[in-house]
Amino acid sequence: MKTKIIATVGPSCLTQKKIQYLIKNGVTCFRVNLSHGTKTEKAKCFDLIRSCKLESGIRPTILADLAGPKIRVNRLKTSIKIQSGNQVYISSERSGKNVIPISKDVKFQIVEKGAKILIDDGKIS
Repeated sequence: MKTKIIATVGPSCLTQKKIQYLIKNGVTCFRVNLSHGTKTEKAKCFDLIRSCKLESGIRPTILADLAGPKIRVNRLKTSIKIQSGNQVYISSERSGKNVIPISKDVKFQIVEKGAKILIDDGKIS
């Protein structure tokens, strides 16, 4: 089994000198986060990585990290105090008391009682 050493690259290390330095120090795969930046910036990043070679003469691997869909909570008009037993709606279509408004085009079915809903990358549950 061959082990890969993966480095996440971003704007601060996107020069040929820095990429070659990482390769020299063992990196064989570069992770590129596609959630941020433009298509043009990502194309330049891919081209830069492809222009570099490992000591073996082989190009390093590129791992393109695709973001999954993120549901965004829209601004609340008034704060909601949620307590055990309260009925709360998470909806892109409803508004009013006890409604947490979310980004458009998201549809939920009824959530089972006791199901855990994580908000803000799990900081609120």
